[in-house]
Amino acid sequence: MATKFGDDFTVGDVLDAGRITVTETHVVNWAGLTGDFYPLHMDKEYAAQTRFGERLAHGPMIFALAVGRVALSGVGGDAAIAWLGADNLQMIAPVRIGDTISVTVEVRE
Repeated sequence: MATKFGDDFTVGDVLDAGRITVTETHVVNWAGLTGDFYPLHMDKEYAAQTRFGERLAHGPMIFALAVGRVALSGVGGDAAIAWLGADNLQMIAPVRIGDTISVTVEVRE
C-alpha cells in the first residue's frame, strides 16, 4: 500500500484492520512485560468470584493489540513519525481470554 499522510485521508474513510483472538499467552506476556499481575487478570479462582465470572484481559493490552492490527494493515506505510496520543479512549466492554476483537478505524476529522 502506498504511504498516506494526513491530507491523503478523507473524513469518513473507514479501515478494517482485521481481527485477533486474545489468548492466554497474550495475557501472561503482557503481565510479565508490565508487572500488572492484578488477580482479575491472573487468578482464575479470584476472577470466578467477581461479577465477570472469569479472568479478563488487561484493557491497555487490548488497545495495544488494536494498534498492532492497524500497523499490520499497512494503511500508513512508514509515514508515522511520532505517537500523538489517543484522545477519549474508552473501554466499553470486558474482553475475556478467547474473545476475538475486530479493529476498525474511522477518519473523523
